[in-house]
Amino acid sequence: MDSSKDIILALLGGSVSLAGLLLIFSGFLFSQASGFDPDSTPDKIINAYRNTAKLGVIPFFMCLLLAGMSLWWLRWPGDCLFAASFYGFIALLVVTAVYGGYTILRYL
Repeated sequence: MDSSKDIILALLGGSVSLAGLLLIFSGFLFSQASGFDPDSTPDKIINAYRNTAKLGVIPFFMCLLLAGMSLWWLRWPGDCLFAASFYGFIALLVVTAVYGGYTILRYL
């Protein structure tokens, strides 16, 4: 049980930290979009930045869901919730890597 608690606490800290990074990254994309001169930049380009920033909500909400599941496990430990938190964090890492890689290669 002690090692499970350590793992859950690591998942909780990792998911909350990742949520903060995603929020900052999405904010950066929004600021990039608003930094374009609307008179000389096509709406297609500005909207592409805004839509990509909005897409960052998916991994952000996944982070918050995982943080909630981790907190729930700390209150009511169970094998099913532990497994869901563990595999959910792996899925979160994959989704975040795909989102970050796509965004960096395409827009930055």
